Amino acid sequence: MPVRSPKGRVLLTIPAGTQTGRTFRLTGRGLPHMKGGGHGDVLVRIRVVLPTDLTDEARAAATTFLDLLDQPDPRTRES
Repeated sequence: MPVRSPKGRVLLTIPAGTQTGRTFRLTGRGLPHMKGGGHGDVLVRIRVVLPTDLTDEARAAATTFLDLLDQPDPRTRES
């Protein structure tokens, strides 16, 4: 995924399974320090956006995929 920074575009590779809200640090790609001595960092916060208007075929594929996952339902409170 290309990310714009003050030093130009950077290609950021996002690992599979990355959740919304995770932050990646691009070291040395930020603004220059006021007193010299390098550049700051750029923080990139991930926002996962899912499509809202799925076709019937896509909805069936997503349902099949979710049925295969072995994850707890985040909407329930299981201690």
